Amino acid sequence: MKRKSAVLFLFLLLLGQCSTEVPDYDDPAVYFSTMQELVVEIAYEPGAEPYVGSTRAIELWSIVLDNLEAIFATRSQPVTVTVPTTLAEMQEIPDQNKSVWTANDVMALASQYRKGTSTQTKGDFFIVFVNGNAAGDDGQADNSVLGFNITGTSVMVMFKEVVAGSSSVALVRKFVEQSTIVHEMGHAFGLVNNGVPMTTSHQDSAHGAHCTNQDCVMYYLNEGAGDLKTFVQNYLISGETVMFGSECLNDTRSYKP
Repeated sequence: MKRKSAVLFLFLLLLGQCSTEVPDYDDPAVYFSTMQELVVEIAYEPGAEPYVGSTRAIELWSIVLDNLEAIFATRSQPVTVTVPTTLAEMQEIPDQNKSVWTANDVMALASQYRKGTSTQTKGDFFIVFVNGNAAGDDGQADNSVLGFNITGTSVMVMFKEVVAGSSSVALVRKFVEQSTIVHEMGHAFGLVNNGVPMTTSHQDSAHGAHCTNQDCVMYYLNEGAGDLKTFVQNYLISGETVMFGSECLNDTRSYKP
């Protein structure tokens, strides 16, 4: 009995030494150091298709691309960014028949349909467009949430019904969708002061990881359906596609883990 116990103890000890935790590659320290490629995956339920195509001579998904490239514009080691632009390049998934979505629901969906994974040299952002609404604090549908990023991950969800109801003007709705994606990607990257250190003081501490600059997509009111519409209208007038403010861009461009 003593010999068997000793062997068992030795086996468990060796097992413990060999087992390691899975590295976390969804981390700003990886995004801004070793990552060489960033791929954006898009999935959608029937009836929740993302807007695609061009408007005002602007390819809609080039807005996301332009903002991602702006973040890495001054990095000594270039990052290749791939963003789908047509529904044919995106993945249609079965109707989930859900009216209210929690973060756990979204993560379960990602685990089922996400094709790629983040590694030390390749980032994989997964965005899924769904029908229904986000679950509020009371568990009931919150029809003001356009989308959210699940903290600490590169998984995001977009609520198409809220986007579609954000404006009576089709052009504004399309830009609201793109702006929301850019905003949630900002959270995934670690903005504001949520993994990426600030070069200047611009965190709106009263509202968490958001920017004090009202003209930055990371301003807290630019996360809600009503106020984002005004932000988008100003950008339509300016003709700009990069929606991050200079403060946030300085943070990402200066960050050297």
